[in-house]
Amino acid sequence: YDTCNRCDYTTYVEQPALGHTPSEAIEVNRVEATCTVSGHHDLVVYCSVCGEELSKETKTIEALGHDLVHHDGKSPTCIEIGYNEYDTCNRCDYTTYVEQPALEHNYDENAKCVDCGANAALEKLYYSLNSAGTGYKVESIGTYNYSFLEIPSEYNGLPVVEIKENSFKNATFLTGILVPSSITKIDSGVFSGCSSLESMTIPFVGADTYQYPFGCIFGTSSYEGGVATKQYYHGTYSIYYIPSTLKSVTVLGGYINYGAFSGCSNLTSITIPSSVTSIDSDAFSGCSSLTSITIPASVTSIGLAAFLGCSSLTSITIPSSVTSIGSDAFSGCSSLTSITIPASVTSIGLAAFEYCSSLSSVTFEEESQLASIGKNSFKYCSSLTSIEIPSSVIKINSHAFFNCSSLVSVTFEKESKLTSIFISAFEECNALTNIEIPSSVTSLGPSIFYNCSSLVTVAFEEGSQLTSIGSYVFFGCSSLTSIEIPSSVTSIGEYAFPGCNSLVTVTFEERSQLASLGPNVFSGCSSLTSITIPSSVTSLGSNAFYNCNNLTSIEIPSLLTIIDSSTFYNCLSLVTVTFEEGSQLRNIGLCAFEGCSNLTSIEIPSSVTSIGTNAFRKCNSLDSVTFEEGSQLASIGKYAFKECNVLKSIVIPSSITSIDLNAFDVCSNLTYVYYNGTYSDWSNISIDSSNSYLMDATRYYYSESKPTTSGNYWYYDDEGDIKIW
Repeated sequence: YDTCNRCDYTTYVEQPALGHTPSEAIEVNRVEATCTVSGHHDLVVYCSVCGEELSKETKTIEALGHDLVHHDGKSPTCIEIGYNEYDTCNRCDYTTYVEQPALEHNYDENAKCVDCGANAALEKLYYSLNSAGTGYKVESIGTYNYSFLEIPSEYNGLPVVEIKENSFKNATFLTGILVPSSITKIDSGVFSGCSSLESMTIPFVGADTYQYPFGCIFGTSSYEGGVATKQYYHGTYSIYYIPSTLKSVTVLGGYINYGAFSGCSNLTSITIPSSVTSIDSDAFSGCSSLTSITIPASVTSIGLAAFLGCSSLTSITIPSSVTSIGSDAFSGCSSLTSITIPASVTSIGLAAFEYCSSLSSVTFEEESQLASIGKNSFKYCSSLTSIEIPSSVIKINSHAFFNCSSLVSVTFEKESKLTSIFISAFEECNALTNIEIPSSVTSLGPSIFYNCSSLVTVAFEEGSQLTSIGSYVFFGCSSLTSIEIPSSVTSIGEYAFPGCNSLVTVTFEERSQLASLGPNVFSGCSSLTSITIPSSVTSLGSNAFYNCNNLTSIEIPSLLTIIDSSTFYNCLSLVTVTFEEGSQLRNIGLCAFEGCSNLTSIEIPSSVTSIGTNAFRKCNSLDSVTFEEGSQLASIGKYAFKECNVLKSIVIPSSITSIDLNAFDVCSNLTYVYYNGTYSDWSNISIDSSNSYLMDATRYYYSESKPTTSGNYWYYDDEGDIKIW
């Protein structure tokens, strides 16, 4: 419209208001609801034309409530907190979580927490870091007061490597200790005064890698309950004091060196680690309370006196890894009842099982490689009843089974390689009844079966290669009734059969090569009735048949040159003595036939040059003594025929030059002397004046043809009988 500036002119025409046009309600001022608080918002309507707020309505939003998530509970431990089951809300910080505090450790008597197994030693011992900063050492026992101590192998993430001197000194409450393999050094006297200690586990024997004796860790200071124990180390010894209560020791590693546990007389159980390859000399000697021990399969040798004097040891298993058992290894283990020797063992040393008086069973594994059984190996094993010697054995050394008084049976595996049985190997085995010697044996040493008083049968395997039977081999075998000597035997030593008073017959295989019978070889064999000495014999020792008072006849071999002193002394039943054709006998020795009271006649070979002192003394049935034609006899010794009181006649060879003191003393029936020479020859004989019986007898001088002069003369007729001219 228009208006005028000078007047009230206007074209204005008013139009009435149109009214508001409401739009759609709009939500404003929204406040969201939470889990526990309601929310709200406003609904506002505006004019769509002018935008004026036409209306406003407030709306309430209900609280959402919690969106719960359930969580499991966790029990508290000794070092960690715990909590019960609880809920949380996914939208807010709502929670029912309630924390439970850590329980702390509840240690049992072994210092182990009954809840978590933690070791009290971790928090109660005192530790210090070593100078290199690579591990910890135990300084002292600290506040630890439990009976069992397991030293931790790790502390604060580093290994525990050392235990300082006196760390556990006088810890009398300790009964058990476990030292871990992390420990490389244990100072001397660490456990001094631990007088209640019963068992312990240690990483090695001694103080460190130099492997001192076991006692070193207990020190040399005495204390109540400590047993003074002498132990050697590299040639010197110390007295250590080991708790009398300590019975069991387990070793985790290292070596079992010389004298490691020597003299630990209270220990009953020791466990050896599998790292050990040898048990050194005297390692367990004198552990007289040790009842059991396990030798690991890693061990290849058992050293000298390793278990000497372990008198309570009842059983032990030697693993198949062992190749040698040293001298005295188990000597004096008087409670040991059985032992199995592995096939791997090649030698058993001197006295290895000597004085194992309860040992009743010794077994050698099949395919044994054993080459020798050492001297005294099973000496005085008085409960051993039988043994089979492996075929691999070449030598049984001296006294190997000496005085195994219950040993009934000794057998040898087939195809035996045994060549030698040495001195006294089975001496005093007085329960042994029979034995067969393998054909491979070439020598029987002296006294092998000495005083085996129950030995009835001795046999030699066919094809025997035996060449010598030593002195005293069968001495005192009073039950032996007969024996056949192999043809290969060339010598039988002195005293081989004395005391075999049940021995009736001795025979020699055909083609015997026997050359010598030693002195006293059959002396005192009072039941021996016959023996044929092989013609190969060249030497017969003195007293060979001394007191064989049932021997009735004997033939002397032609190669024998001397019948030595007392060879047939007191053979009371000897009736006949003959000499093999071609006899080379030179001397009949001192007392050779003395006391042969049933000998009636004898013809002395022509080769004999001397008859010794007492040679036929007290042969009081001897009524005829003759000399083979061509006799070379030069002398008759003192008392040679003394007390031959039934001797009526004797032929004296012309070769005789001397008849000694009392050669025919007390020959009270001597009536005729036939001298094989002339009167003048007789006059030249040196005859001792004491021979009155000889001189008083009627004497005849030999004459082949009828004499033309008066006197006493004799000759041999065609039958060889003496005749008077």
